[in-house]
Amino acid sequence: MLKKYLAAALAAVALFTVAPVSAQQTTGSLLGTVADTAGAAVPSATVRVINLATNAAREATTDSAGTYSLPFLAAGTYRVTVTKEGFQVYQVNNVVLQVDQAARIDVNLRLGNVSDTVNVSGESALLQTENATVGTVIDSAKIVDLPLNGRNFIQLAQLVPGVQAATPGSITARRGRGSVGQSDPSGGSTGASANGSRDTANRFYLDGIEVMDYDAMTYSFSPSVDSLSEFKVQTSTYSGEYGGAPGGQINMLTRSGSNRFRGTLWEFNRNDQLTQSYDVIKGTSITSPRLNRNQFGANIGGPVWLPKLYNGKDKTFFFFNWESGYAAIGATPQYYVVPTQAQRNGDFRALTDNTGKPIVLKDPLGIGIANNIVPASFLSKQSLAFLAFEPLPNYSVSNNPANFATTSQSAVSRQRNFTTRIESQPQQQRQHRRPLRLQRYLRSGHADLGPRRTQQPGTHPECLDFVDPHRYPSDRQ
Repeated sequence: MLKKYLAAALAAVALFTVAPVSAQQTTGSLLGTVADTAGAAVPSATVRVINLATNAAREATTDSAGTYSLPFLAAGTYRVTVTKEGFQVYQVNNVVLQVDQAARIDVNLRLGNVSDTVNVSGESALLQTENATVGTVIDSAKIVDLPLNGRNFIQLAQLVPGVQAATPGSITARRGRGSVGQSDPSGGSTGASANGSRDTANRFYLDGIEVMDYDAMTYSFSPSVDSLSEFKVQTSTYSGEYGGAPGGQINMLTRSGSNRFRGTLWEFNRNDQLTQSYDVIKGTSITSPRLNRNQFGANIGGPVWLPKLYNGKDKTFFFFNWESGYAAIGATPQYYVVPTQAQRNGDFRALTDNTGKPIVLKDPLGIGIANNIVPASFLSKQSLAFLAFEPLPNYSVSNNPANFATTSQSAVSRQRNFTTRIESQPQQQRQHRRPLRLQRYLRSGHADLGPRRTQQPGTHPECLDFVDPHRYPSDRQ
């Protein structure tokens, strides 16, 4: 009875999280031709692929020309097996399929018994020969191993040929869309430009869903790099589905669970107390600007397992990632001119120009201004009310008209980032039938800048994708 309630609850979650399916690719495909050693096509051969992480299996049968196609395969590592009566079994191990990749594997079968197997290593990169797209995939090894100043994925995108940092001073660099509200107006490291296009001409996708901030024309938030399995940066000659912008197309893919439970804990801290700057000319040490950026979090993924209720091995998988961050950055004092207490009382005898010469007030209304003193009865009550919120002078330097300096307090930014992904492979999926993927992302954050608090809107894309392999005649058992 409890299992029925559990199934009903899962169905309700799926029902209320349905959203339109995106056109951007989040999967890859395998295709090729099966022939014998003489080059003749081998029809009705069975091509079977197995995801080594989840044991999800897909099958296709070659047509009369010996060709096969297996679309909508999740990015990952696969084992490909080709069988045909009267031929030896052909098996390719460790085939790495990347996001939005159409990889070709052509097979030459040898005559022999089906009990004989020809093993081929697939560890070398598969060539992309099915389209002219120019792009580069940043895989999980690079995401995890390469050092990042601020843990922002866009810095990895800048390693792709033809991609450089955003234009200094651009709105994409000024907006705090990096991790923990990071911005870089002078260097542009929080944005990107592809092949000379404007840094506002890019499009960003998370699992095929567009995640754009159309105020700054950049990504709406920086996802935790530990929640990404890989992402692809396309710079030119991409397909029509990416026709929304002429710049780079960045398609990020979140991590998935597998048959093994895996988790990670991390903390990254950058602190001015751990750095030192030395002025060689003066021979003195220089105090570094205030900086304390602390980013920490955890993730876990694996099969859904409820003791005595449900074992999701080979069927249902989950992945959850959490990251929080706090950044205290030293603020540079700003200088202003504010009214003195005497001026607020109507006494302008100390008013001078930039040469120090006294300025004599005019009295066009005849209110009785004498000796640069305005009668108290003629002072605006509204202005006096506003001046009550205006600070008094606290700064005085010769040859500088400014008399007020802001406090050099640290601006504190905060961020909380949550990513959850659930994938279900029903019984028919394991025998190559309808796959189901449920994804949900949640990000919340705000920046606390001194006395002012700015709430940055979060992004809540949700999707529930249904793919029916029976609609593709080349992809069948």
